[in-house]
Amino acid sequence: MRYKIILISTLLSVLIVSGCATRRPAGPVDITPSSLAKTVAPVSAAADEKIKTEAPASVKVEDLKSQADQPPKNAQKKFRVGEHYGFRLDWIGIPVGYVSFDISGIEKIGGREVYVVTLKARTNKFASAIYKIDDVYTSYVDTEQLIPLRYDVDRKEGLYRKKATTIFDHDKKTAYFENFKDGSKKSYPIPPGILDPVSSVLKARTLDIDVGKYHVLIVNNNEEIYTIHAKIEKRATIVIHDFGKFQAFFVTPFAVTKGVRDRRGTVSGYISADDNRMILYGEAEAPLFTKITATLIEMR
Repeated sequence: MRYKIILISTLLSVLIVSGCATRRPAGPVDITPSSLAKTVAPVSAAADEKIKTEAPASVKVEDLKSQADQPPKNAQKKFRVGEHYGFRLDWIGIPVGYVSFDISGIEKIGGREVYVVTLKARTNKFASAIYKIDDVYTSYVDTEQLIPLRYDVDRKEGLYRKKATTIFDHDKKTAYFENFKDGSKKSYPIPPGILDPVSSVLKARTLDIDVGKYHVLIVNNNEEIYTIHAKIEKRATIVIHDFGKFQAFFVTPFAVTKGVRDRRGTVSGYISADDNRMILYGEAEAPLFTKITATLIEMR
């Protein structure tokens, strides 16, 4: 359960694992906990081979052009303080938790204005009886460059606890990590324009997204550097109950670290085709707990 909910949380930051091939639906896609499977075909050997040819089989951070050198189409996009999105998590059709994404304010760090952006993931009463999760991830994102200056993690998962901060010194190309639970500290080199899982959501919302395009983001997560690959598979009309119809892009992201593609599961989702570029619906599949889905239920 823990891994599945973390997968969906990561999908909100356009993160994680393998993609899958798709069929184009004839009409609007009705988003329910079981309906996406009807519009998404299993990964075929041919489709998997296509992904291998479109994405480098082995990716090293130093081989990628710096994200800082690739200004997104809407680089000057300003985000609204008070933005809120909430998602219901379902496991095989059973509600198990909730994920929220908020831009709560603007502060200053080192004289630079930053958005305070928070992602929270928690299980409901039912799922907490099995494995309780109450995670908070907060990123302080430079309002001009959309890169993080600081990233705070407060994870409570079963008996596991982690409370830590990462400071990103982009001028020195170094990250400084401190774990407040065990007192450990370390520093490590980072490439230009590095993101964290939360700030990557803002960055992704400024990209020039269209069918057939392929995007790569460089993300620091759990003190490791990942390259997140996302193929925009198609455009479709989907229906989110309580909100109605949306024009949306179907995206199949996966992660690569140390030159190896993460194949622990698959993630896919729909991103709105308007200027907000927010996740509307996503699902993650992994061998242990089959499938978990995230559906937009709050937006303001």
